[in-house]
Amino acid sequence: MLSRGEVMLNPPLVAFFIALQFLTRIPLPPIPGSSESRNFARATLAFPLIGLVIGLILVLSQWVFNGFSEMLQAALVVTVWVWITGNLHLDGLADSADAWIGGQGSKERTLEIMKDPTSGPTAISAVVLTILLKFTAVYAVLEINPWLLILPPIIARTLLLPWFMTAPYVRHDGLASVFVRDLNSSHAWLAASLTALVLMLLFGGDLIYVIAVAAGVMALWRYLGMRRIGGFTGDTSGAMVEMVEVAVLILVLSMGIG
Repeated sequence: MLSRGEVMLNPPLVAFFIALQFLTRIPLPPIPGSSESRNFARATLAFPLIGLVIGLILVLSQWVFNGFSEMLQAALVVTVWVWITGNLHLDGLADSADAWIGGQGSKERTLEIMKDPTSGPTAISAVVLTILLKFTAVYAVLEINPWLLILPPIIARTLLLPWFMTAPYVRHDGLASVFVRDLNSSHAWLAASLTALVLMLLFGGDLIYVIAVAAGVMALWRYLGMRRIGGFTGDTSGAMVEMVEVAVLILVLSMGIG
């Protein structure tokens, strides 16, 4: 039943808003149907679209800051990038970095450290280096084509679909569990494939190499996760997003895409 003032939304729109609410800090009103598990599975299919939204916000922010020097523009764009995602993925990167070092090969210890809200020197180093790499790469991208900024968030969140489909989620009560529980594998692969095809049509066939290497980064991190903890968690998923975003920025620059 809808409460007074609520508007019935169609399922794809509900799924989109659930994904937007989960992956960004964009303020949204209560979403009717957001408690239904099938809508969370549909929301996962919208992750590439959320990457597009984030990318468009980055491009728009560059336009807003266009009057500043390119170095300051790059710093402000990265600041917006961190803010709009609410540190969600950076937090996962930090927790994963601490856990991989402190876990010393133990699955139980690794998972335990990931739940620890404090950050050690390894976590801080991982976050600082990631932001430094993003800043340097964004500064270079702005000199070529600001529209290239949409690629890292889209590709990274698209790769969450095969990431979810090819490894088990190891926390039954974790934050991401509702997004993977009822995910339709054929729909997930179709969404990922269509996203890759559209990006290649927009940015050229050479983008396939960028996507392939980004998928390789995802596959390597998946392999390490399977060896250490037998699958993935929300934290390792966030770490994967950050690593892929940095890899895409570097690859786009090195290959002259755009």
